[in-house]
Amino acid sequence: MRLRRRKQSFRRAGGLFQTDENKGFWDNVWIVFSRWTWESPQTITGMGYSHLQNLMGNVDRVDYLGGATYVTDENYKGNYPGGITIGSYININNEGVITGNFVDYVLSNPIYMHEYGHTIDSRNYGLSYLFAIGIPSLDSANGSESLSGPPFSTHRGYWTEKRANYFAKKYFGKYYGVDWNMNYHPSWYPYEGEWKKDANGNRYYYYLNF
Repeated sequence: MRLRRRKQSFRRAGGLFQTDENKGFWDNVWIVFSRWTWESPQTITGMGYSHLQNLMGNVDRVDYLGGATYVTDENYKGNYPGGITIGSYININNEGVITGNFVDYVLSNPIYMHEYGHTIDSRNYGLSYLFAIGIPSLDSANGSESLSGPPFSTHRGYWTEKRANYFAKKYFGKYYGVDWNMNYHPSWYPYEGEWKKDANGNRYYYYLNF
């Protein structure tokens, strides 16, 4: 267990230098430079939070995609499934297990793409991200209430979450050809019982309008 945690720690630290495989040289220079400067508060906070999760035994694997570091707790049985993104560090409580190629898994799980959208906002907001996006989003999640129609909860319709969906839709559509029209891709989300339908019978997982 100690060796495993040490390995995860090295991979988390490696996230400080991760580049986006879909971007060119100068774009990646900015991504890394931004992580250490413009985004430094959330970089430090995100890595610290991920390290704490590892010490608590809540990390099963660490993966990279698009310059982001995904820290996943698999077979999660707690009360808070889902993700929290702080800078380029994405921590996800996954009720299932990641199988096969990680990129393919991300492309089949909206929550992994949604959380990536927050990393783009981190670069946009820079030093103000934690106060402008992070804290309001956390407050919205803590006070979230269920709704009868889309987006089915107050948090999923909150402006920070719709922004993340907007950026994720653009990024994964451009580089991976992902179509976020849920009417045509109802099988994306693996937990079929959690799908809900709007008044027209269309199934939704995330509210995309922005």
